Amino acid sequence: MFFKNNEIKIFKTLFILALSCFLILNSCSKEEIGFEKTDDLPEKKNNDIVIHKFKAQGSNENQILWNLVSKKAFVNKITGIVDLQSVDLRYYNKKGQHTRIQSKRGSLDQEKRIMILTKKVHVTAHNHRQLFTEKLTWNEPQKLLTTKARIKITFPNGDKLTGQGLRADMSLNKILILGGKGTVLPKNTK
Repeated sequence: MFFKNNEIKIFKTLFILALSCFLILNSCSKEEIGFEKTDDLPEKKNNDIVIHKFKAQGSNENQILWNLVSKKAFVNKITGIVDLQSVDLRYYNKKGQHTRIQSKRGSLDQEKRIMILTKKVHVTAHNHRQLFTEKLTWNEPQKLLTTKARIKITFPNGDKLTGQGLRADMSLNKILILGGKGTVLPKNTK
């Protein structure tokens, strides 16, 4: 009799322990139990072609307009949209000076010639002005940078401009803060 009671107690203990572990693990998200979150990487869809070390270039008959490099690209065969990982874009003006745009992710609409960049977007213009934001649209035909997100621009003389939303040229010379006021204006703006 004593042996059977011990077996029942052990079985109950193991059952309660297993049930507890199951309930605890089910109530945790993947981040809470140590899995790395990968939402900053595009996901391959059925209609995608995957290209590692993706490179693209835009040019006219006289000069290179831009160079694009990405760690990985997912090209949708149907829409032509290219989802990018680790974006490095260099846009060249008529004088050959470049503005560099970097971000963790991007999405290029080849037909409209518009790129949406997201996650730690960093723009460095040829005049050493820098823009920092979390989302930015580069419109190649209009040569414009736009966003509705928070922005910070730093200038070579140490001044900073912060605000909500932006419309700017590629050199960050003509800057319009869209949502309310910007703070700390640069000394040398025209």
